[in-house]
Amino acid sequence: FLGHLFSGLILDYLQEKNISAGEIDFIGSHGQTICHLPEKIEENGIFYASTLQVADPSVIANQTGILTVGDFRIADMALGGQGAPLVPFFDALYFHHPQRNRIVLNIGGIANITYVPAELSFEEVVAFDTGPGNVIIDSLARRYFKQPFDKDGEIAKSGSVHRELLTVLLQDGYFSKEPPKSTGREKFAGPFLQQIYSFIENEKIAPADLIATATELTARTIYDACVNLLHHSEKIDELIISGGGVENPVLMTALAKYFSPVKNVRSDELGLLSEAKEATCFAMMACQTLLGRPANLPSVTGASRQTILGKICLPG
Repeated sequence: FLGHLFSGLILDYLQEKNISAGEIDFIGSHGQTICHLPEKIEENGIFYASTLQVADPSVIANQTGILTVGDFRIADMALGGQGAPLVPFFDALYFHHPQRNRIVLNIGGIANITYVPAELSFEEVVAFDTGPGNVIIDSLARRYFKQPFDKDGEIAKSGSVHRELLTVLLQDGYFSKEPPKSTGREKFAGPFLQQIYSFIENEKIAPADLIATATELTARTIYDACVNLLHHSEKIDELIISGGGVENPVLMTALAKYFSPVKNVRSDELGLLSEAKEATCFAMMACQTLLGRPANLPSVTGASRQTILGKICLPG
């Protein structure tokens, strides 16, 4: 279904812009992650991890008539990596500054950071998922307010952070785990969220307070991850933020509070629209694939070596 949906949207866009499919060199499509299980399990003596993205690139290639590259995570996982995060390769290329140490933060359902030092070495890039971005906030907004997300942070703004619940949530083992590490909705929209529901069975907490607490949790775990990453040994000059979380003023205010006096910069201010970052990233990764160049960072994913990512799907 999603492959057909994406194809239709691509063709509609090309028609709207009066561009023919023949003018497009290729499409890079990450797809939609349905399941990401990066921790290895053993079966019949074989250790493996799993991931699943839908919107098959073969469908897109044949529906649009444009060569399509997709399924980027599997090659890294075949070499013992977690297949995530992949965006740090792009972060290091796009956001490197010769005089500024930068942390690039993306707040989607899951939040992730990339440390891009002024003296850049790809072998030393560190990046990982910090934990929940918007996933818990969105889940609570749907459950208690019948809204898909907390628009403009209005619900969080009307509530107060429940300190006891926040303290309990911060004890989760993922937050203290050393990188390389990645996570997904399987954890934070699953067992972790159930922990919140179990807590409020014994404590009367207003729904708005739950969302205020979840918002604070996202900001706090991002900050703690950065502190643990740098061990106070490096000065951060800029925090560059993208993803849906930039549209939440309560979350942005909390980040500014934690990171003060570090300058917070939206990626838009550096020429990359926040909502277009991942699309731009996977177009670049598809280009790397077609050029036969690796695009994973073993220091980030835990893979045994660099490798070419993605599968090339030709239109019929």
